[in-house]
Amino acid sequence: MNTAGNPPPIPSLESLRSRSRNGILTADVLAAYDPKTVEKALYEIVLTTESAISTHTITERLGIITHEAAFGIGLFFDFLTSASDVFGGRSKTTQRTLRSARNAVLLGLRQEALLLGADAVIAIDLDYSEFSGKGKSMLFLVGSGTAVRWRAQA
Repeated sequence: MNTAGNPPPIPSLESLRSRSRNGILTADVLAAYDPKTVEKALYEIVLTTESAISTHTITERLGIITHEAAFGIGLFFDFLTSASDVFGGRSKTTQRTLRSARNAVLLGLRQEALLLGADAVIAIDLDYSEFSGKGKSMLFLVGSGTAVRWRAQA
C-alpha cells in the first residue's frame, strides 16, 4: 500500500525484474505485491512445447526448470476407474485428477520461470507415472522445460 492507502500499480515482468537480485526474483520482492499482481505476472509468461517460436528471438537461456505433482489415488478412485473400464466410457474422476496434476505442474513451471525472470518456458515435456504398493497408489507428474528471455522479432 502506498501513503494514500492504495495498492501499488500492477507491475510488468520488466518492472519486477528491475527489483530482482542478479536477475533472480526472491520471495521478499514478490511479497511486496498482492497475490493478484503476482498472478498477472505469472500468466504473462508463455508456456509452449515448441523449442522455438518464429515470432521471437531467444536472447538468454536461463536453464532447465522442473516442477512435480503427486496425487494420491486410493481404493475409491481405483473402484470408480474400474467401473468405467467395465461399463465403457471415460472416467471423470481420472480425467479430473489428471487435469489437476497438469494444472499444478504448469503453474509451478510459471512460478519457477517468474523467479528466474523468464519471459517463457519452451520445450515443455510432461511425464506421467503411477506408483503403487502396499494397497496405495499415487499419480506422479513431472514437467520440465527451458526458461528463456526473448524479444519479439522486428
